[in-house]
Amino acid sequence: LAHLSVDAVLRMVRSGMVEGMSIIGASKPPKKPCATCLAGKQTRDSIPKETSSSAPHPNYRISSDLMEGDTRTPFGERYLDTYVDQH
Repeated sequence: LAHLSVDAVLRMVRSGMVEGMSIIGASKPPKKPCATCLAGKQTRDSIPKETSSSAPHPNYRISSDLMEGDTRTPFGERYLDTYVDQH
C-alpha cells in the first residue's frame, strides 16, 4: 500500500475507500512497529565523493564507470567504460 501508515490504512477501510479489506484484531495501531516496517524506514550513509586514504601502490585500487553515449562508434557501439588508478 505504498508504505502507508497504519492510521492511513485504517481510515481507508473505515471510509469505504477499499473493497475486500477487513480489519482483524485491534482497531488502534500497534505501539511498536513490526520488523518489516522498521526495515523499510532504515537509511544508509552516502558514499563519500573522495577517499580518505591513498592507494599504497599502482593497481591497488581501481575505479571504473560505464556510460551509454549519445553517438555510436563506426562499429555501432554506444557504451564507454573508464578506469582510474587511485594511486
